[in-house]
Amino acid sequence: MPEEALKRIEKAESEAKRILEEGRKKKERIL
Repeated sequence: MPEEALKRIEKAESEAKRILEEGRKKKERIL
């Protein structure tokens, strides 16, 4: 797999993790 694609995938994964973390924090605040 080209280096570019790997970097893009890694970036997308870290973005997704960050969004999940933010969503969890918001849920905790609501509860």
